[in-house]
Amino acid sequence: MRKSSLSSIELHVLIEEFQKITGARVGKIYNPDKKQIIIELYKTGVGKRFLRYEHPFLWLSESKPEAPEKASSFVMSLRRLLEGSFIKKIEQLGSERVVEINLTKKDKEYILIIELFSKGNTILTDAEKKIIQVEEKQKWADRVVEQGEKYILKKKQSVFELDKKEFISKFISSKDNVSKTLAVEFGLGGAYSEEVCIRADLGKNAAVNKKNAELCFNSLNDLLKERENSVINEKEEVIDIVPFKLKLYEVYSKLEFPTFSEAIDSVLIKKVKKIKSQYDEKIEQIQKRIEIQEMQEKNIVQEIEENQKKAEYIYKKYQEIKEILDKAKSIKDRKKLKELPEIKDVKEKEGIIVVDVK
Repeated sequence: MRKSSLSSIELHVLIEEFQKITGARVGKIYNPDKKQIIIELYKTGVGKRFLRYEHPFLWLSESKPEAPEKASSFVMSLRRLLEGSFIKKIEQLGSERVVEINLTKKDKEYILIIELFSKGNTILTDAEKKIIQVEEKQKWADRVVEQGEKYILKKKQSVFELDKKEFISKFISSKDNVSKTLAVEFGLGGAYSEEVCIRADLGKNAAVNKKNAELCFNSLNDLLKERENSVINEKEEVIDIVPFKLKLYEVYSKLEFPTFSEAIDSVLIKKVKKIKSQYDEKIEQIQKRIEIQEMQEKNIVQEIEENQKKAEYIYKKYQEIKEILDKAKSIKDRKKLKELPEIKDVKEKEGIIVVDVK
């Protein structure tokens, strides 16, 4: 699969889907591998679900994971502190690819933070965001992520929170072109920034100005209204999983799902067989037709070459063949034709004499 990460707006869609697990009870917690956390959840009316984090992806699944033989010390801590707790709130940290899950257990509150950017990480803090446990200690230029430290990450405003005036102000302050501004400053990522440019009829390298800012704002809003959870295929390869209808992928085949989580699950867990679009089928038909025509051409060329060789041989033996035919014509009793040593067969009905010329 070509898709290598979730964008900020894709995570926003997932957070909307995750609202149905608010109030769910936390059951078993698994870690099949490093940077993978799977949380079993149960809620009346929803049933059992699994919140799966497999960096850099996060989604809800109905598929039960295989329990690893041994759990990490980090997961053992999560089990001790979080099993039996209830999800109080689940939200995205602004436009960051970070999910905060607020949990409560008796009189204690915890925040489980899942980072989907860079190398990824999972952090457990108390209600004041003091780090209790962290899967991987990390040090950055502006923050330290380790036990005992306060979890700090500057929150950037999401595109879903910006009004037109705020969007334009942020847009025109960028020093990059339109495409990079949308991808980086607004957290849209490559595919969605390209989609906005297509809808706004702007080139990727278009200049950043107020007019283009207004065009992009309108195009982005139109895009966010067109929800469609799809797995995008090119022949037998998955090239993307998206929660919006994109003009960028109009020529590719797609398989639609009720939720974005189910679309992700179909690729990463269920491995749904790729479907073929009408374009793929037409291409296959044309390719088969070309193969047949190429084979026919090859046979015709081979037949021409063989006939050419026969014609050259007949020309070379013309005098000898003429003498045999003249002799055959002089014999009135056709039955005696076969007595001639040069004649191998006589097919009277077809009017054919088979002669042996060496």
